[in-house]
Amino acid sequence: MLDRILYRLLTGSSGGFSFRPGPGSGWKVSNSDPVSESPRGLPLSSRSHDDSSVGLYVHIPFCRSLCAFCPYTKVLYSDGLAAAYLGALTAEAKAVAAKLGSRRVSSIYFGGGTPMTMPDAIRMVVDLFRERLVPGAGIGVELHPQDVDPASLGWLRDTLTGGGVATEAPASVRSCTASGRPGALSKCSGEDAEGAPESDPGLSGNGAPTTMVSLGVESLNQRTLDYLGRGYGPDKAIQTVEMAMDAGFGTTNVDVMTCIPGQSADEAAADMRRLLHMGVGQVSAYPLMDFSYTRYRTSHSLWSQRRTLATLARVGAEEGYERSSVWTWTRQDTLKYSSITRERYIGIGAGAATYLDGYFGVNTFDVRAYVDALSQGRSPVALHSVLTPQESALYWLFWRCYEGRIDLDAPEAGLVKGLRGWVNLARRLGLGTMSGSRARGGGGGGAKLAGGDGRLAGSDTQPMSGTQSVSGDRGGKSFFTLNDKGLFLYHILERHYTRAYIGRLWAACREAAFPQGITL
Repeated sequence: MLDRILYRLLTGSSGGFSFRPGPGSGWKVSNSDPVSESPRGLPLSSRSHDDSSVGLYVHIPFCRSLCAFCPYTKVLYSDGLAAAYLGALTAEAKAVAAKLGSRRVSSIYFGGGTPMTMPDAIRMVVDLFRERLVPGAGIGVELHPQDVDPASLGWLRDTLTGGGVATEAPASVRSCTASGRPGALSKCSGEDAEGAPESDPGLSGNGAPTTMVSLGVESLNQRTLDYLGRGYGPDKAIQTVEMAMDAGFGTTNVDVMTCIPGQSADEAAADMRRLLHMGVGQVSAYPLMDFSYTRYRTSHSLWSQRRTLATLARVGAEEGYERSSVWTWTRQDTLKYSSITRERYIGIGAGAATYLDGYFGVNTFDVRAYVDALSQGRSPVALHSVLTPQESALYWLFWRCYEGRIDLDAPEAGLVKGLRGWVNLARRLGLGTMSGSRARGGGGGGAKLAGGDGRLAGSDTQPMSGTQSVSGDRGGKSFFTLNDKGLFLYHILERHYTRAYIGRLWAACREAAFPQGITL
């Protein structure tokens, strides 16, 4: 009910997000098929933005073992299926490259699953798109503690940068594929399977790619690790973080989980404090999400969740880290690491999503069906939706709230019904503060968004500092920045959104390889 009310209030419509079968007219797999035009701007058309850049997300679904809390597309590794998947992934990646036109690539992110189960896929994609990367483009990879030893980290760093790339992955990675054992470092170090949520590497500001890794350690508490079935202890988790930090990547993000049954706010904060003491570039403290098809459910009340988030915010402030999103704290000299807030991106692989110019498409979650579709020259897109301008603006607003700061002069802001009134109400309720020209009584309105290159939205903004967000005046624009109270309210709404929208969409895609459609 809440989601329907908010949808109607902010879009002025009583409808919902409708997804139809297949790719629609905006996406074709075959390089010979023309990309249709659409007044609403389907992906990769020549209608507009053809010279702007986009982010890429590449999904590697294979794992050594399947974590019960993980909602992402994943299967147990097998040699035969992995080889077939590499062929299909290559075909889709080449089709995407052929359709890009003059667009550049602002970032590449490999998620899973466990991406290092398929080092050849990482190398293939990076080599294919390397010449299209914008200067300083970020390339990031999710890592499981099992993937981490000095040799494999060195190979990964060199592969991402293009400097001294080896013709083969080191034996610690290569032997797992050759022997049928998924994952990377069975004989070196590591014990487990699953990565971090999607992230979008930022831009370094120079010509070389910015290399980034995200370690899904999930916890540094033995009881919590046992509950999650991770198969390793705190010492192993710390060791892998240290190795990643020493390997020479531009940014190291570490994922930990909160709101796990039996986990206290102080225990979650202790995990975060230890990682911040180590000097990691960023810590992402994600709450356990409730999906209908995953085994685990949070038992934490809203009050308990509020206490956990407040405790994490206090620890981040005490350690001098900036709050860069509702659940993320970033070192001040480190580039933010997050892909889910990008404004334009193309997904490659089973379960990957594409969002471009109002077009939203989701590839089939079924790995074998994905392989079959590409081998037959068919589109792997299972469902698609063409958003109205108001729906696109609502999507934009959702992720700006996730980051904690809304540019009230962005074109999208003007399409959200009554946004300035809602912002004024939020300010009066003590949920955030105004800054910029409007906060000082200036004019404003109608300012164009800079860039439009698909980079991490907000990558040119100041992150939130401590327990109070900080926003600067950029070119006379006006901003509303959420404080701790506002971010907790967003935390509640985001969890509801996950269940009402993402959870239902993903459940439909899990039930059928190519669903007949769904309205959310």
